[in-house]
Amino acid sequence: MITKIEYGGEGTSEGKKILIPPSIALRNLGPVLDVFIMQPSSTIKKGDQVAAIKIPALIDTGAISSVITPEIADKLNLVHTGFTTVTSVQDQQKRPVFFGRIQFHWGKAIDIPLVACPIKGTAQCLIGREILNFWYLTYNGRDGTIVICD
Repeated sequence: MITKIEYGGEGTSEGKKILIPPSIALRNLGPVLDVFIMQPSSTIKKGDQVAAIKIPALIDTGAISSVITPEIADKLNLVHTGFTTVTSVQDQQKRPVFFGRIQFHWGKAIDIPLVACPIKGTAQCLIGREILNFWYLTYNGRDGTIVICD
């Protein structure tokens, strides 16, 4: 499946509406896309209603594992599976790991471990290399687009 995501659009500056060129939006926001987080398929019984939360996710080539905020893990009551050590530019911390399901807007969904960790900015999820490993990703800064082939 090939998915092309285009950035840019309207914004505000000093109270006035402005058009943000795609290349500027991609550079300033990063490659962000909406995803759904939910309980993993192994915990869902046939006929059950599945709670899902739609959140903005930042593609993070520096992240080994995918990350969600602790608030998302709590809201969905995800299954706690243990702890892992997370290394950032500031320090190392032991963080809880939950088993969950992530679904992309083009329909692909996978069950994976998700590290719960606070995230600064607007993203509530980081897409890590354990997912990126299955993608061919093109970041086109001049165009203000990313293309994902999975």
